[in-house]
Amino acid sequence: MSTPDPREDLGRLAALHSLRQSGGYKGTTLVLSLLVLTIVIGMAVLVAVRGDDDDTSAPPQVTATDTPTSGTPQTPVTRLPDDAFGVPTTDTRGRRVETPTNPLGQVLPQTTDPSDTDEPEAVLPPPEGLMWQRVYGATIPFSTSDGPTAISTDGVPTGFAHTPQGAALAAWQIGQRATWAPDDQNIALLDRAAVVSEAARPEADTLRTNGAQVYAGNPELPAQMRDVPVAVRITTYSKDFAHVEFAQPLNRDDGFTAISVGVDMVWRDSQWKWVVPEPGNDPSRLLISTTGDGWTPW
Repeated sequence: MSTPDPREDLGRLAALHSLRQSGGYKGTTLVLSLLVLTIVIGMAVLVAVRGDDDDTSAPPQVTATDTPTSGTPQTPVTRLPDDAFGVPTTDTRGRRVETPTNPLGQVLPQTTDPSDTDEPEAVLPPPEGLMWQRVYGATIPFSTSDGPTAISTDGVPTGFAHTPQGAALAAWQIGQRATWAPDDQNIALLDRAAVVSEAARPEADTLRTNGAQVYAGNPELPAQMRDVPVAVRITTYSKDFAHVEFAQPLNRDDGFTAISVGVDMVWRDSQWKWVVPEPGNDPSRLLISTTGDGWTPW
């Protein structure tokens, strides 16, 4: 195999540094280290390739037939409109990704009742009717069994099942939206779909006030950042807490095949919420394999 030219890598890193200085993406290590498809994880992929408001009332909910400007509360539908999706695409590994006509994503009819449990299976099977959709340029999961059942007009998904699968779906949905969505939606997610401790407040405040947005079409960002995760697992689960890990593929020749990022979720106010990590908490690590040890492809 050919050895990567370090000058090319330095050029990429310099371009990303210039992008950060010009406000082209959210400058925080919080989302970037917590979520696989964030800029810090993108930087990790690059290095890996190298080889070494006062109104607190809840807004209306967008369901399968709503548009983002709908102002009337809705309930989940039992069928999808004929024009719910456009032409599908794939990620860099050939996984199918649907293109919803609603830019916030298309919720799916819930046709299977999820089963609540304190003892999840050793390997976390995917939810029923799992569909990956392209939202803000990222890949975001929806299901017909574990939600979400609605999306607010400011981009907050709700209705995830009180199950391990529901926790995993919520973790990826909230994290990806907080990373890629416009800043007003980012603020709404942090206010209503996250839990922020006093120690983590500076990180959350940075996200709320950054005033920049990650643009999915930015050519400086590695394409793998928008891939479907190669594997998922839950290492801890109870009725009020879940630790979810996602693995994203790497292109390297030293034996490491993926990078894993862990996300803590808590069940509060009858929904799964993302626990904003405290400064210095970097749960990412390199993986040699995502076979066994609780990992399963979704």
